[in-house]
Amino acid sequence: MRALVEPHCLISAQTVNFGPRGVLAANADAFGDLSVTCTPGATYSIALDNGLTGTGPTARRMTLGANAIAYGLYLDAARSQPWGSGGGQVYGGTGTGAAQAVRVYGRVPPQTTPLAGVYTDTVVATITY
Repeated sequence: MRALVEPHCLISAQTVNFGPRGVLAANADAFGDLSVTCTPGATYSIALDNGLTGTGPTARRMTLGANAIAYGLYLDAARSQPWGSGGGQVYGGTGTGAAQAVRVYGRVPPQTTPLAGVYTDTVVATITY
């Protein structure tokens, strides 16, 4: 008999919800979690794209029609390490066989406040193992 266990990972995401805000005159911070389950010992990395209309990890945009709110996603609670898909901007880990929570930190910086409404974006997380 013989068995081969190959590296394998599953990922799911929780929404980063900035909640209701008034005037965007100060940083608005929020976080969400990714749940990552990988084969024990499997090394992996997670990259985040720029969203539907963003141009970089800290220049993503939540939109409502032609209106937008700029925001960024980060690897650390201090929001000093942008989380994107380029070198040095991805999260790396090693699987344990159990679900691991990976926190995603978000920030809406001060900016001109757009029209009232619900602004959304979709960011794709890609796990490589």
